[in-house]
Amino acid sequence: MGRSIFKQNRLLHLFSGEDRGIINELDNRKINRNFNFIGLFVIVICIICFVSAVLFMLNVFQGVGKIASLPIGIFWGFTVTTIYVLLLYTITPPLLIDKNMLIKKAKKTRKPHIEKAINSKNLQNFNNWLTVSMLTRLIFIIVFAVIVAQPINVILFTKPINDKLELYKSYYKSEIILNADVHRIEQEVVLYEEFLKDIHFNSLSKADSIIVSDKLSTIGDKISFDSNFLSQSQKIQAEISLASKNKIPQQKIDEKIVNLNNKIDEEVQSDNDYLNQNLDSLKSENIVLKKFDVDFKELINKKEFNNSYTIALVDNNNFYMRRIVIINTHVLGAWIVNLFFMSLFIIPISLKFNIRKIRIKDKGGFYPFKKKYEEEIVQSNYSSFKAKFEKNLGERLHLSYIKTKERLQPHLAVLEMYKPLVAKEIKADLLARYYPYVDDKDAIIKEEFNFSNEDLLTLQERNKIVFYEKYLDPPFNLKKREDFKIKISGQQLIDEVWSDE
Repeated sequence: MGRSIFKQNRLLHLFSGEDRGIINELDNRKINRNFNFIGLFVIVICIICFVSAVLFMLNVFQGVGKIASLPIGIFWGFTVTTIYVLLLYTITPPLLIDKNMLIKKAKKTRKPHIEKAINSKNLQNFNNWLTVSMLTRLIFIIVFAVIVAQPINVILFTKPINDKLELYKSYYKSEIILNADVHRIEQEVVLYEEFLKDIHFNSLSKADSIIVSDKLSTIGDKISFDSNFLSQSQKIQAEISLASKNKIPQQKIDEKIVNLNNKIDEEVQSDNDYLNQNLDSLKSENIVLKKFDVDFKELINKKEFNNSYTIALVDNNNFYMRRIVIINTHVLGAWIVNLFFMSLFIIPISLKFNIRKIRIKDKGGFYPFKKKYEEEIVQSNYSSFKAKFEKNLGERLHLSYIKTKERLQPHLAVLEMYKPLVAKEIKADLLARYYPYVDDKDAIIKEEFNFSNEDLLTLQERNKIVFYEKYLDPPFNLKKREDFKIKISGQQLIDEVWSDE
């Protein structure tokens, strides 16, 4: 096992994000070891991302939606791994320097040695690890690591925070019910007052008077209970809010939350009791009384249904995101796990940087060798591009020569009959303009038009298409050609123009 760490491993090298061909060509023990470890860490990260995503989706989705957890987990795992490998690849120092990478441009007034020093310093900064770009990537990777760690934290540390989670759920549930009941209890009071205005007690029969008296007593007790519940609950809610702002010990806040939850339970039980005790319709023919009884029961029934639905909804919710927040807030072990995952994601970066220090005999190191390898590829492709470019333009010039020759041929034929020397001179001029992109052989040209070898060589040097290089080091274009400008005075220019020579 120990020896295999230093050997080439195609799978691990593939996950390391570097060129396997270069790694295999170097075949250095230390370099193989580092890239093997990097690849191994990336595979572990991929598996952990997959497990983390599946656990997260299983907790977030409900019912049939859980079937989607597996494909989403696979997608998320490979997505994070791909992004991580790409980030890991960017840890490579810049090998092919471009002029745009030189952050500070030397001013024209600076001397060449000052410009060289500035550029050298800029290039040196790319080899330092503590840069803004590097810190940004590290932060990005750390955020990924913390996100991936959370489902694992939930599995490990759910039990210690169950009591705190239940308290949170109780308070959350109590707030929803209380905010909804405020409006309904106010409706109860309004309904009761409207009934008192509409009912005419003097016109009621003895039987209806007894029924109204009993009903008003029952409903009055209910309204009184609900009003007391509302005032007490709102008071407790305000105390909890104030206690949270004043940083009162959490134990006292928890006691108030339990007290508020008990009040909510009493209110829900009160609604159930009222509905159970008033199932039968009133045995009265009074329309106002019957309408009041139906409306009041309907109001209580709606309140009871909404409260029961809220309780069931909150109790059946696992509050997964809140669970994560509570775990990271109150459990020290969660931060140990977070740090472990951060280390897992950062260790490959450290190994990648360590490769820069490894030196190989006759090859310098991995990145110097890679630089030479990439420069050869770039230069080879650039040479191929130039050759193709020159060839294409040459073919176009050759085609232009043929078309021009064809267009001139009828006129030259007539001209040869009357002025053969002029026609010959035009043909020679045409050849001189397009040579060497003509289809006539050199021997025929020299024999027919009296061109010497020196003449053809001069024409070839003048007309041959050569890709113009603005820089001294194409295609990297870091060293610009010097522009030699001869400045003369205005009087010298006038003398040159009006010179008789």
